[in-house]
Amino acid sequence: MNKFEYSDLYKFITSVGIALIALAVLVPWLFLREPFDLLQPTSDLTQLTPLAQEIIAVRQATVQSILTKIPVFSVISFGVGLLGLIAGGIMWYRKTQMPLERITGLNIKFLEKQLTPFSHEEIKVQKEEEIKAQLEVEIQESHEQEYTPELEEVLKPDNVNRLVESAILIEKRLTGLLTSCFSNSHTILPHRRLGPIALDIVMASKTTASDYIFEVKYIRKGFKYFWLRDNILKFIYANNSYQKETNRKAIPVLFIVGNEKMTPSLVDVKKYIYRLQSELDNLESQASVVFVPEAEFYSMDCSKLKSKLDF
Repeated sequence: MNKFEYSDLYKFITSVGIALIALAVLVPWLFLREPFDLLQPTSDLTQLTPLAQEIIAVRQATVQSILTKIPVFSVISFGVGLLGLIAGGIMWYRKTQMPLERITGLNIKFLEKQLTPFSHEEIKVQKEEEIKAQLEVEIQESHEQEYTPELEEVLKPDNVNRLVESAILIEKRLTGLLTSCFSNSHTILPHRRLGPIALDIVMASKTTASDYIFEVKYIRKGFKYFWLRDNILKFIYANNSYQKETNRKAIPVLFIVGNEKMTPSLVDVKKYIYRLQSELDNLESQASVVFVPEAEFYSMDCSKLKSKLDF
């Protein structure tokens, strides 16, 4: 025996409910807006033929009878329509939304199995490598040589550890903000690995909407446009690999937190991001770049974060 099909039924019941609610309002309005000869003076009526007078009298009596029943009709129509709307909504939720939520939940559990979490030591090593690479580039660009005493000073363990702790703290705070702001629509998965690809934060959608993947950078002194461009292109490649391996749509977000004393200026940073977005549009690649000064980041709440992310 074929299983009963609910899809068209709940749509029909919902449509009937909406129609009855509309009739509950429309019918009284249609009757009340018509005069039905009630405004004609008695002198005008006496001038009509006896047949016309009789027809008008019958018409007025009929209207009077209908008007006394309209409130009852409106109440019943509205009540039945509301019940139909609720019944259709419940059927839709049970037969469509609940299975969809179960499927989405299973997909996220499968995604969590695909994404291997980093250990605390692995996170620290990863951040140390990033910080050291960044510091080396800064010194080399300043002195245009491979080694300087300043580089040795900058790469001292205490200095590196301090920067690593700042970078890890920033990622933890951003993870907390994303969880508090988007936990209704996304599952937040920090520090994950997909094969050889390291992912700082994954926002897995609980619906059919796109996931968001965050690459978090802490900048001590500053950056140049080509550093920004290289990082976003590498990140787009990682995002494409994520989409291919997980079969889920995803948008990469490069989230940069900068020290207050860093260069370039905020105006130049905005120019860099605008220039980069133009290049990405030409390459038909979708990505988002967000820059936040460190002081502003630590005072950020949900409304400010959503404004920055623009989604």
